[in-house]
Amino acid sequence: MNYRHAYHAGSFADVFKHMVLLQLIIGMQKKDAGFCYFETHAGEAMTDLQAIHAQKTKEYQGGIEALWQHQKRIAADNNVILQYLHTVVHYQTSPKQLQYYPGSSVFSEHLLRSQDEMILFEMQEDVYDRLHHYFYKNRAAHVHYGDGWQGLQALLPPKQLKRGLILIDPPYEDPKEFDVILTHLQSLEKRWNNATIMIWYPIKERSGIDHFIKRISRLDFNRIEMLELKTRPDDHSGQLNGTGLVVINAPWQWDVALPKNLKQLPELLNLDKKIAAVILKKIKEK
Repeated sequence: MNYRHAYHAGSFADVFKHMVLLQLIIGMQKKDAGFCYFETHAGEAMTDLQAIHAQKTKEYQGGIEALWQHQKRIAADNNVILQYLHTVVHYQTSPKQLQYYPGSSVFSEHLLRSQDEMILFEMQEDVYDRLHHYFYKNRAAHVHYGDGWQGLQALLPPKQLKRGLILIDPPYEDPKEFDVILTHLQSLEKRWNNATIMIWYPIKERSGIDHFIKRISRLDFNRIEMLELKTRPDDHSGQLNGTGLVVINAPWQWDVALPKNLKQLPELLNLDKKIAAVILKKIKEK
């Protein structure tokens, strides 16, 4: 695998994904019972935005840096964006200077309680080493070197906890990645039907995404939603035209504040107001 997420850390896609992830965790924690947070492709725990990988692409400039510069424009009642930004600020050496961007695992750890646990998989050896070093003092974090797809089959559902939040965030280097995801969802459908699952996908070719969503809608899960941040028209073939998420079995009322709060996001990210939009669709609800 050649993919390195450090090139894309803090991009608009990361910002969107992590805002939604935090809201899912907050929704999960409205119940006292603990849950297991699981990542199939964990990546870096923390990225230095001044280091070589991030500086090569500078995608963070259209994501977290743009948001950072527009903090004063965030509406005072916009809890979704403010909670996200508060988490990012927590990991800076100075609250006035942006340098580090946390990965999904760190965003999650920031909120996890003593009754919750975390399972992370990473198959790039150097990234795993850094990830393991970051979490080695956290007894609730279990970091594995290997294939997250295999871990999904081997370790879930966990013996101790009945509830779970699974983040599926593959690199999409394999043109059959949607098929791989569907295969594992079909397994989870039988083994852990009540798990909450969030799947990230890039918006490139709409026909492939529509087919993927249609296949997911046929699965026997109670609730399925789709959220997208569109940055360009769909007809820009081969380019990243936005970022999307499929959310399965979301906690009750977790998205009450999302449509209103995320509506401000394109403006804060300096996106074209005539094109950019946040879309939330209910795909299935029993």
